[in-house]
Amino acid sequence: MKRAIYITISLALVISVFISELLGEGKPFYQMSNPEIDSLLTIVSTQNLTITDRINLFSDKFLGMPYNQNCAGDGPYALYESWPLVNFKETNCMVFCEHVLALSISDSWDNFFNNLQQQLMVLTNIIILLSHLNRASPDPVEGSSELVEGSAKP
Repeated sequence: MKRAIYITISLALVISVFISELLGEGKPFYQMSNPEIDSLLTIVSTQNLTITDRINLFSDKFLGMPYNQNCAGDGPYALYESWPLVNFKETNCMVFCEHVLALSISDSWDNFFNNLQQQLMVLTNIIILLSHLNRASPDPVEGSSELVEGSAKP
């Protein structure tokens, strides 16, 4: 009987160490490879975590990451910002937010990459819209309220 308990406890310990290793517990993103991040996304997606739990989990993985204002851009073929689109070796405030949000709604590396691209497209469209509003009206607040309310002032 004691032997069975000992074997059960030992097996539980080995399994918990294995799962901790798979989840990269204690290991920040800048020390993980892309396949490790893919495995983490797959494992986390199978757990019953809320979006808030996922945001907290992935945010913690950025702790200690080096800061670089120019850490991410539009990819190697871009005209002006040829830094990589995805960078887990260094971050800045905007990249941190974009990556955490995309990670939180993803279940694999490919899904993360697609979500990140969609997120960046939406952000770009918002910036374009705001810049058009600022040029179309001498008062940016007045121009944006017309768009939101759907009626122009007489």
